[in-house]
Amino acid sequence: MYEDLVQDIRGQIRSLMSRIAPGEGLEMPGDLGGASATAGPDSSIISGDDPVRRWQRELSPEQIDQILGVVRAFGLDSVYSESP
Repeated sequence: MYEDLVQDIRGQIRSLMSRIAPGEGLEMPGDLGGASATAGPDSSIISGDDPVRRWQRELSPEQIDQILGVVRAFGLDSVYSESP
């Protein structure tokens, strides 16, 4: 999931590479984990903030409830919740 990729990009890419091409000897890209060229000054990666939890501080409780209502409506509440 996105959260796993954000928190452990090298481990997740390594796992993905081993599943896509096991035994191929693919090399890990060297420039993983940094900010992209399109990252703005308020990007979590640039500011050092936690990108997985940041949304909880930026949204009101009412906004979070509305979003979770949409998640429930699509039947995704078993995958996504208020917990990061």
